[in-house]
Amino acid sequence: MFCFLQPTFELLRTWGPCFSKTFCCCCKNESSEERTLLNNSDTYGGRELQNFSKPAEDSEDEEEKASRRRIAEHKKQLEEERRLKMEKGNAEIVIMQRTRKEIEDDVRNQEQRLSQLVRPRRSEGAGNGDETLDTNNESSDDEEAQIHKEFQEKLKIQNEQYEKKLNDMQKRKLIRQEEHNIEMSTLKTERLEKLDNLLKLHSIFLFSSSVENEKESERVAEILRKNNKSFKEVPVDDDPYTRLAIKEFTGRSDFPLLLVGGQWVDTSIEGEFLSIVVDL
Repeated sequence: MFCFLQPTFELLRTWGPCFSKTFCCCCKNESSEERTLLNNSDTYGGRELQNFSKPAEDSEDEEEKASRRRIAEHKKQLEEERRLKMEKGNAEIVIMQRTRKEIEDDVRNQEQRLSQLVRPRRSEGAGNGDETLDTNNESSDDEEAQIHKEFQEKLKIQNEQYEKKLNDMQKRKLIRQEEHNIEMSTLKTERLEKLDNLLKLHSIFLFSSSVENEKESERVAEILRKNNKSFKEVPVDDDPYTRLAIKEFTGRSDFPLLLVGGQWVDTSIEGEFLSIVVDL
């Protein structure tokens, strides 16, 4: 019986290892493929889908970063403009203070000169220590006194002008600070929308300021009155919101600002200004 089964045992002994090896390799390959598919399913099913949606998220992030960068650059630009304006204003104040000092020095010198002129003078014929007034020089003393009086009046006018200019510069500094705060806290579109609603009420608007070119504002207003033109004058000194809006609307920073039919008119060119007013 064992002899009969011997060929079968021999066959199993010969082909068994190969079959086992082949089967194991297949199992190994299959499990490797399954593992690869599993890994790929994790990669392509999860990560690739994440990567697929990532460009849209990246674009939104980039837009947000770009918007923040633009806002930061705009703020930086405004701060730089504000710094330059403050430096210019401080330089003007220094010049005015230097001019004031020169004027005060001139006053002291003039007063010293006048005090010497009004002292009693010894006449040429006086002797024994007696002092008499020299009547021949009374006319020259009167002339010097008149010159000094005129000088004092001129000094008073210059001093008033100096004080006004200094106060105006300080007001302009506060105005720039107010405009800067409004610019940072409100939207330009909101300011222009409110200004547009205001401009619909009249055809001619004169935006004036007592701090900047007050005489020019008076001149323009007088021309409009002489030509019987109805207009609305808007003082902007106490209204920083409107003041900033009209500057942004016209692109001009100096006053007065005249708007005719919603359009800015250059009042510095009197001929053109008059022709436009007459044609209304």
